[in-house]
Amino acid sequence: MMASLTASRVSSVASPELNQQPVFETTNVPVLWANLVGGDHILTGLDGAADYRSITLAWFRLQLMGDDTYRPMFHAPECSVCSDSTWEVQPEGGL
Repeated sequence: MMASLTASRVSSVASPELNQQPVFETTNVPVLWANLVGGDHILTGLDGAADYRSITLAWFRLQLMGDDTYRPMFHAPECSVCSDSTWEVQPEGGL
């Protein structure tokens, strides 16, 4: 099992440095930290919903349903989310 943190890169409400980074740096399980490039707190909830929906549903299907169809999105060597310019990704441990 692996954890996932998704957020927007630019947010005056919940900045990644203050909210996600401490979790990312102290977790004791493998985690994928993905920030939507150009997204802010409002965009994430409105216009950015489609970007979040696709990555979140794929993550849940892989982690909760064991649907290996989505493994290449998050795991090396492919990690298509890692190379997608829409996302700024920092994988940690076991990816």
